[in-house]
Amino acid sequence: MDDTQDMENLHMAIKNLPEVQKHRLKKYYFEEKTFDEIAFEEGCTYQSIQRSVYRAVAKIKNILKNS
Repeated sequence: MDDTQDMENLHMAIKNLPEVQKHRLKKYYFEEKTFDEIAFEEGCTYQSIQRSVYRAVAKIKNILKNS
């Protein structure tokens, strides 16, 4: 598999995430915000953001593994 195909698969995996997970994942990895910053913005706890992002990563890994 080439890099272009890998990127397409990654984008498709992210696209298939629930909106909340997708939003939090993008903030954490692409905007480089901390779990605390995201939690403050959303008015929720650090743990809920952390759990959401980790679950999103696990889902992406699973999708990529099976593609």
